[in-house]
Amino acid sequence: MTYTVMGRCPKTNQLGIAIATNSLGVGGYCLYFDPKVGAVSTQAYANPRLGPIALDLLREGNSPEKVNEKLASYDSYFPYRQVGIVSANGSMDVHTGPKARQWAGHFLGNDSLAMGNVLDSEKVATAMLSTFEENGDLELSDRLMQSLEAGRDAGGQGDLADRSAALVVYDQETYPLMDLRVDYSQHAIRDLRGVYTEYRPYIPLYYGVRVNDPPNSPPQGVWIQRLKDEGLL
Repeated sequence: MTYTVMGRCPKTNQLGIAIATNSLGVGGYCLYFDPKVGAVSTQAYANPRLGPIALDLLREGNSPEKVNEKLASYDSYFPYRQVGIVSANGSMDVHTGPKARQWAGHFLGNDSLAMGNVLDSEKVATAMLSTFEENGDLELSDRLMQSLEAGRDAGGQGDLADRSAALVVYDQETYPLMDLRVDYSQHAIRDLRGVYTEYRPYIPLYYGVRVNDPPNSPPQGVWIQRLKDEGLL
């Protein structure tokens, strides 16, 4: 009962995932990153043990396809799982087990993949992928957020509410550029959009000025007023 879009920006090498589900707290349960090797989402009767194993296998030089092949040996219930992998070099693979609840499936794009299970139809995944691929001029976080909304608008999980959602993007640091979550709501994607809209202007402050030039880091209110004065908000 989860739908997910994963992507890489070839211009910045950022990696990101946007995800929504009827279950609670999806952002802390399914997503795994190492910006040096790749990003992983494990879902559909999710087994959180698989995320760290997948990243270790990527670090050893395995391709995403080979990683999914090897994960089967770690998990006797792998036919129930869905695992998406995007490597730091842009290669991708998805495993959708035959026992994942329908509609379940995935599609691969140039720099993205879309997958889901217990979805209204395959149109949810195709809408996410096409939205991501058609907006290559936008920042990765914008593309992911819009793609998740497109999946919702294409039918999402049918009668099941989107009760949790997350948007996570990594740049080249070991910590995320953003890790935004709605852990419980009857309209999690809508609420995630609200969090993202409010948070986005602060990114250069939080991850630029404060980190690299603390003596000249302005208070948050001063920062926002400066953006308004410059016509950026």
